[in-house]
Amino acid sequence: MLATITLTSVTVAGALFGIGSPAHAATTVFCSQPANPSGDACFYSDGDKFAVQDIRPDGMRAVVIWNTDYGRSGECHDANGSQNGWTWCDYDFAEGHTLRFVVVARNGANGANQWPSNVVTAWISGR
Repeated sequence: MLATITLTSVTVAGALFGIGSPAHAATTVFCSQPANPSGDACFYSDGDKFAVQDIRPDGMRAVVIWNTDYGRSGECHDANGSQNGWTWCDYDFAEGHTLRFVVVARNGANGANQWPSNVVTAWISGR
């Protein structure tokens, strides 16, 4: 009986204080303003992923343009049309830094940027 009480106490303490459980970083999501004419975009800090979605059936694509505070830059394109959901782009950024991004609409991969969203500043590493 004493062994059962002790085991129960340890189990309850472990559940309350996280003893024996792996640590999990929280995912923080940073998004452009909703319903921007160029599309929607979000950065997921846990996993270093962008999601971008074209929301207008206008023949254009939604593009996330990003750059980090340590010199990396790039783009994530949703060229699947407005009816096909989100496009995901997965990167490996250095943790403890920031990045900035905007979402724009383009006619083709190299067309002029149109309807830029607000500039979003995101923290890389789950904060």
